Amino acid sequence: MKETPLPRLRGEGIIGFTLMELLVTISIIALLAGLLLPSLSKARQAAEGAQCASNLRQVYGLLMNHVQENDSQIPPAWNQSGVMELGVPTGNGWLDYTWGLEVANWTSKTTSLTARVFGCPTQRRKLKLAPNARTFSMNSIVANDYWNPMPRYMTKFAHPAKTVILSDGALASGAYNSGANGSDKIPEPVHHGAANLVFLDGHVERMLAANIPKAPSNMGAAASIDTPASIFWLGR
Repeated sequence: MKETPLPRLRGEGIIGFTLMELLVTISIIALLAGLLLPSLSKARQAAEGAQCASNLRQVYGLLMNHVQENDSQIPPAWNQSGVMELGVPTGNGWLDYTWGLEVANWTSKTTSLTARVFGCPTQRRKLKLAPNARTFSMNSIVANDYWNPMPRYMTKFAHPAKTVILSDGALASGAYNSGANGSDKIPEPVHHGAANLVFLDGHVERMLAANIPKAPSNMGAAASIDTPASIFWLGR
């Protein structure tokens, strides 16, 4: 008589994992995750740095639109009475000239701007700022002078490739005015100890904080001589 095979039970013949094998698998996954996370973090930082540089180029383009339409005049960072725009919320500043923004939109670190182009994604993330809060600052010494708040012109600078006009910065540009001792004031080094900067000729450069010339403590004296610091900050 032919025997009828018994039905197979579910799971019969399937090899299972032992506890040791499961622990080894989990350990390998954890190790791989530990190896990948730093790479992913570096990739994100590189992408943010590239976006920051791109944003700076676009803001420089906005400044140059004003320059071309106004006989080479650089947008002022100070109002007509000489009050610093990014330190005191009065009058029109360079953002108003390039984007038509109300002052109240950029005097607070938590208030959003209407365009993300005015800031660095790395600094916004690190400081937990609004997604489009302004973080870029303008070199207000180049824009106009503290003691003589008159228009400055692109054609008057002898070293455009060596004079900075925009950079990663704090939430105000007081560090860049010629009415204060700026010896310890430098652009914000948010990219592994370095900052992105735009020079008058339009090129973007990332500089380590240690390589950025300190602003001269005596602006009047610095204006009369050519030093790396006076050329970098004053364009002289």
